[in-house]
Amino acid sequence: VDWKAKKRAIFTWENIRLKSTDCLPKYDAVVCGNPDADALVRPHNPNRLLLLQVGVDTDHFASRPVERSINVAFIGRAVPEKGLPYLGKAYPGVYVLEWKDFRELPWWYSQVKVVVAYSQDVAWWREQAPNFVVLEALSCGSKAVVSDTAAMKFWLEGCPGVVVVEGHEQPDNNLRAERVFALRQGIQKALDMEIGDRGRQWVVERFSNAVVAKKLLEVLSG
Repeated sequence: VDWKAKKRAIFTWENIRLKSTDCLPKYDAVVCGNPDADALVRPHNPNRLLLLQVGVDTDHFASRPVERSINVAFIGRAVPEKGLPYLGKAYPGVYVLEWKDFRELPWWYSQVKVVVAYSQDVAWWREQAPNFVVLEALSCGSKAVVSDTAAMKFWLEGCPGVVVVEGHEQPDNNLRAERVFALRQGIQKALDMEIGDRGRQWVVERFSNAVVAKKLLEVLSG
């Protein structure tokens, strides 16, 4: 890459609110975090790339030599839009694990068989991209259960060890029995899976730092 040639790029999710689109054609590249962002930008700039804003350090996020003694866990912010009310009903034995320092997270993931990220769209926010907790967990050899919010489904469907549970809605105070049942089935399906290291390899090939950085450099180099 000729870094002497100045390049201007911008990254966006689909939740951008543009007062004006005049600026978009001026960028050499617009990196879009999901298809909805791409659709918003498409009329204004042909130089687009569907890509996450960062990659995963798959060297750091690798399994550690500990026993996978936790069947099902949640790791992240303990808020309703992360699907915790449903998760508590669907799998009462779930571990809601405290957040760890970056250096310690692989040891956390390596103890868990299935990480659940049952994210919900909310009125004030749209699910942005695959939950990076899921990508990190997969890279450490865990399996994952996710909701079918648009971006999660786009980035993660087809990944070995990932179960996509259909039927997400905006969260409210009413827990729907059919959704609890669907999540319970999804968790059991994930627990029954045997995937070896195929989930990790899927992440390495698509979302590792080396892959994401290479694609971005290709765009910026023209």
